[in-house]
Amino acid sequence: MDVIEKGVTNIFQYKVHITNLNYLGPAVPSPGDGSQGKAITIIEECCPTQQITTIDTVLCNPVIGEKLFILDLIGCSICEGEWTVDPLLNDFNFDNCDNSIVIDVVNQCGSFNVASDGMGGKLCPAFSFTYNVCVAETPSAPAISITDNVCEPETAGSVNVDTLCPAGNTIEFSTDGGATWSTAQPAYDEANTITLRARCVNDFSSDCISTETADATSSPLACCPPVNCINQFGEFTIQKRTP
Repeated sequence: MDVIEKGVTNIFQYKVHITNLNYLGPAVPSPGDGSQGKAITIIEECCPTQQITTIDTVLCNPVIGEKLFILDLIGCSICEGEWTVDPLLNDFNFDNCDNSIVIDVVNQCGSFNVASDGMGGKLCPAFSFTYNVCVAETPSAPAISITDNVCEPETAGSVNVDTLCPAGNTIEFSTDGGATWSTAQPAYDEANTITLRARCVNDFSSDCISTETADATSSPLACCPPVNCINQFGEFTIQKRTP
């Protein structure tokens, strides 16, 4: 699964390291009496900075049935604050006990808010932000080719889409090495060489994109005009006789 965070940089600060003594599950027994010893755990809590109001995350190629924890997706343990979910903007099965979501189907989104007043001895100052997460499939790549023009017999060249994008995705083309993309299919140019590549983009989330095809390059032929010319084989042909 690919996690794509949109416009998110330096939004959290680690504020505290809390050290305590806890049992860490089935620790290695003591060789003497088989008892389990205690180990030191370090809990890291981080506080959102005051600048953020929204975080947008897209999950491409999710695993159906997978349970994901929002704090893991954010990458920060926000222990303070209260999480709420917008029922009108949530397609996930949300568990407010552990702030987790279960991916039931692709092409779904959820909107979650966390807020804290920063009072009562809290470690973080007041904050509030909305976390938006969407899941979508990354499509398979298309297949393209170029058929060059032929002079004898005269046949026009063409740009071909040999394998279409899966349903729910749109094909895009680039003629500048992937710098820019367009949904308009380029036309074959009999006067100039073109180099072309393509990709498929998910219609639900344009962040989920297929791999790009290899470049296809044309080699157009400069055919002679149909009147009194030397063809590509060096033969002189009279197409019209003048009395």
